[in-house]
Amino acid sequence: MAVVCPDCGAAAQPGDRFCGACGADLLPDAGGMATPAGGGPSRRPRLPRLAAGLAAAALAVILFFVFVPKTVITPPVTAPALSPLAEALKARLVGQVYEGGLDLEGWEDLGGGLIAEPVWFQYYQRADGAYLVLANLAQPRASEEENLPFRIADLVLIPPLEEGQELAFECRAAGGGRGRVVIAVVRPDHAHEAEWWRDVAMAWEISRQSGRLKPVAPKGIECVNESWGL
Repeated sequence: MAVVCPDCGAAAQPGDRFCGACGADLLPDAGGMATPAGGGPSRRPRLPRLAAGLAAAALAVILFFVFVPKTVITPPVTAPALSPLAEALKARLVGQVYEGGLDLEGWEDLGGGLIAEPVWFQYYQRADGAYLVLANLAQPRASEEENLPFRIADLVLIPPLEEGQELAFECRAAGGGRGRVVIAVVRPDHAHEAEWWRDVAMAWEISRQSGRLKPVAPKGIECVNESWGL
């Protein structure tokens, strides 16, 4: 009696082991038998291998997200976007040479001093509490009688500080990294006697060669307590 392939429906001869059209197994197995031509018992072809493959793929995806370590990307410390005022001040002041003080309209001159040769600073405050810090490079004097001239190498505009915070100009990397020239916003702890304050909110490193300022991570920066030991 002729039979048909249970997978593709093609006719086959009695005794054929495999379907000549699709190669399916035509002999009876534990799960069913080939369908005789013209009727008889039939069954849906099962896809155990496909199901097993899909299950294995799903398990692999789950294991990947659970056990593969996640990479945490730490963004570098970058300068915040400059305000139009800071842009204008940089365009007007950077590169300017002055001596004997520099008056800036709308800013109160709070003084300055030497950070580390040849880097000096001058800083100002506005009525709203904002600070302007100039990073200056000392220039050669024409004569001993004249004031020391400075070239403005860079500047930073600092928003009004929180209550209890101060600007500090004698800072370093914690543990004695004296090679770095750093200014910072620090919160002094006057309740405890300590030579160094380490509650630093913001910090900038100054290049001794160019005088340029760049923001650095405040962690690991400490600023000297000028009244320590007095």
